[in-house]
Amino acid sequence: MGKTCIICEEKEAEFKIKDTSDFYCNGCAQESFGDVELLVSLEDEAQKLKQYLKERIINTSIDDVNNVGSAQINVKIINVDDDENKKNVDDVDESERV
Repeated sequence: MGKTCIICEEKEAEFKIKDTSDFYCNGCAQESFGDVELLVSLEDEAQKLKQYLKERIINTSIDDVNNVGSAQINVKIINVDDDENKKNVDDVDESERV
């Protein structure tokens, strides 16, 4: 559902004053302002919003893909030449396995 003109309150708005909620149909805009080029076209604003959302969706999707499969891997290095750290593989605690 579109915005209605604040003057005639009957027609769907096509323009607005930038940074306000004042919406105008084409006829009322031309009658009130003469030059509608000074007003913001709602179609242009809708296209800008659509493009922004499309870019956000694409960027979010790319970020999601980049994060797939990333995991933290902890590695414990044991010096096998050190008698204190020599262990049989079967003796290694499950929490120490990678």
